Amino acid sequence: MAQHKFTTDVFSAAYPALDKPATSGQYPSGMYEVTAFMTESENADGIMSVSRAIEAAAKEAFGSNFDLETLNSTGIKKTDDGALKVLFKSKFQPKMQGPDARSLPPDVVIGYGDKIRAAGHAWAWSRNNGRDKGITLMLSSIRLIEKAPASDDFGGPEDGYEFETADEFGGVEETSVAIKF
Repeated sequence: MAQHKFTTDVFSAAYPALDKPATSGQYPSGMYEVTAFMTESENADGIMSVSRAIEAAAKEAFGSNFDLETLNSTGIKKTDDGALKVLFKSKFQPKMQGPDARSLPPDVVIGYGDKIRAAGHAWAWSRNNGRDKGITLMLSSIRLIEKAPASDDFGGPEDGYEFETADEFGGVEETSVAIKF
């Protein structure tokens, strides 16, 4: 079978498990995965690329007259607000790149809200003697475009309690306590 490749536009990573497989949460898959919420207005090219890969994989696996509406799963679900929720996954860790196409250092972890692109291929499957048929969007590469800003629920640093921290040589720096009333 041919690999029916796709490449997405930039999207915000949702539920990323790209540094290690998803093994916790409500639906742990044990796979490397990331979800995209895509809209026609912002992700038209990526949606078209994914859709073409799904159609080509389904037609190759199930025949040229196959009705895509009869698939049990395509990795895409429409949300109440009209966006598309797209799940990309793989048994193996995808290649991780920066915007310059160089490999990311191992300590860079893609987190929720980071701007990324995904590339991979659509893989057709069937089970239960062909009664259940679907497409999985297999992830091969992730390109990190921009890290999301760190969250600060408190709005930045404040004056107040200070604590001791280790200095660069392993000693303890003296600090003062400044409690304001």
